[in-house]
Amino acid sequence: MDRSVKKTNRLKSRISPKKHPKPSFIRFMGVSLGGGKSDRTVLTILDYYKSHKKLVISRVLDRLSSEGEVSADLKLYETLHEYRHHLKQIAFDVPLSLPKCFRCELTCPGYEACDEEEILWLWKQHRQNKRKNKNHRLFTPYTRRCAEELWAKELEGAWSLNDALGSNHAPLLARGRFLARRLKPHWKSKLIEVIPRLSLIRWSHQQKLMKSMVFETRKTFQGMTAREYVLKNLVKELDLFIYDQDKTFFIDSLVAFDSLWAALTAFWVFQKKSEARPKSFPKNEGWIEVPRF
Repeated sequence: MDRSVKKTNRLKSRISPKKHPKPSFIRFMGVSLGGGKSDRTVLTILDYYKSHKKLVISRVLDRLSSEGEVSADLKLYETLHEYRHHLKQIAFDVPLSLPKCFRCELTCPGYEACDEEEILWLWKQHRQNKRKNKNHRLFTPYTRRCAEELWAKELEGAWSLNDALGSNHAPLLARGRFLARRLKPHWKSKLIEVIPRLSLIRWSHQQKLMKSMVFETRKTFQGMTAREYVLKNLVKELDLFIYDQDKTFFIDSLVAFDSLWAALTAFWVFQKKSEARPKSFPKNEGWIEVPRF
């Protein structure tokens, strides 16, 4: 063999790519999504160092709003892409799927006479909820999804659960689906939908936190004190590291606080600490991840 060829082969063996070590952390993202024309969106990035069983809030990003001809949607997409390394899941606090009636193309007999799987399930769940709370309102299948009817009972008396196409959520559903459509080719299995308020309630029950303080977290004036109270418990019980400036932001901003709970819920889903779909739950319906402790 020619000497130059032998030399080249030796060089190739020396510079051959080394095996990369396994990542030292797993990443979770929580997005509290505002309208596309506002600056109310907050992204919290949570890193889990498995070897040390340590949770770290590594980034909190806000004011992902439009600038000139650069949309807030593009800014958020690019930010998610920038921090995608070792990403396990992204949790959004807005609906990512449409109600059954918006997806249906059949001749409509009205939902009182409809025998589609999703509508029958909604009727069954509504009657169960009605037995527990006589004030539970009748669903509208063109605004409400099965998952919302399922979890509504846990928020009644505390906070109401918005319908996917209710007046408050419809624009957010539109934006959430737009972003999910763009993200799905890359991260289809990583996108989940959560309800930060319900995750907080589940955690507060497990930790036996003061109910009055938990419910005040969403109030304008008492909210800061209440969020600080909840945050102290989180940091202590989860051994959660948060930079001081981020801690202040979570206390000052309800939107940031929600993004934190979204990220934590994504982590609990990874840990298999979340509710499973009921066996009878319609297969084509969107699911909302709720922690189970």
